[in-house]
Amino acid sequence: MLRTSWMSAGAMVLTFLATTRLPLQQAITLGAFLSLLPYCAQAALQAKLVALVRADDGHGRTAEPPAALPPGEATVLDYADRRSSPSCPASRPGFPAPTGPAARC
Repeated sequence: MLRTSWMSAGAMVLTFLATTRLPLQQAITLGAFLSLLPYCAQAALQAKLVALVRADDGHGRTAEPPAALPPGEATVLDYADRRSSPSCPASRPGFPAPTGPAARC
């Protein structure tokens, strides 16, 4: 465990120490919350915003997202995150700002 993830190892040690000092139900709850920290850190590192564009052969491919969304043009963005559940895309960091009259929405 120590060689794979220091955060997971730290959570394991803290959970063990908590079982020796706290009531069992509190130690289990603390261990569950501590186990979320490495998960969230890895999920944040693996998440990436990509644009989906049509290639010359008609198939789709991923590309870097544009810095700004041009008015009157459809841009398909995907928040490539294999671990977390879907949530509101507007709350995710890294999305380009819209330009033009619709930008006021």
